[in-house]
Amino acid sequence: DSVNPDEDSSGPKGGVFLHGSADKGLKTIYREVQAWKIDLNNVSPEISVLSKDNCWFKLQKPRKSYE
Repeated sequence: DSVNPDEDSSGPKGGVFLHGSADKGLKTIYREVQAWKIDLNNVSPEISVLSKDNCWFKLQKPRKSYE
């Protein structure tokens, strides 16, 4: 049996999810993401993500790994 390195047989594929808070921490957000964009025209980059229900979220405090 040969194994194709591009195929993962460990289980179903998982998506990418946005997890955070909004409204000064009063609302928790957990949404599956289908796209993201980075705007490099400003002094600091602006990162936005598009959820599966077609809502854009601008990340106000992205993790250091994004910066």
